[in-house]
This record gives sequence, structure tokens and C-alpha cells, in this order.
Amino acid sequence: DVLGQVTLTGEAVTVTERGVPKWRITPFDEPNDPLARAARAGRLTRAPAPPRPWRQPDQPTDMTAEAVTRLIAEMKDDR
Repeated sequence: DVLGQVTLTGEAVTVTERGVPKWRITPFDEPNDPLARAARAGRLTRAPAPPRPWRQPDQPTDMTAEAVTRLIAEMKDDR
């Protein structure tokens, strides 16, 4: 159906009456960028929240190899 097509693609559809354009059906206040279309079509799932900022080490110049390894392990646990 026409409404399903507009919802799925996010693109406007022109409706004619006996070959004469009469109406234009467009999505209501929906962005028409590729990511928004993919989300509407169910091909994209947006992240529930923005990622947390990376933890900054207290003294980055004094970090030992062991401290760096521990920090990387902590970051991997966050995923």
C-alpha cells in the first residue's frame, strides 16, 4: 500500500487522479537520511545510550607496562 511504502522508504509519493497530480504523501517530521530509513525498516538498531567517556589515567606519564595492561583489561570488561 502507499502508506506502507512511504513509511518504509521515507520518500514522498505523488498521488494522481486520472493522471493529474493531486496529492503528495510524505512522512510526518521524519528525517530522510539513510540511517533513519534503515532504522524505520528494522535494519538498524540504535544504541540505547551514548557510550561513557574513557577513563583518564591519573598520571599517564608514570604508567608502567603492568598498569597499561590492567587499564586495557578494564576497558575490555566494559564492552
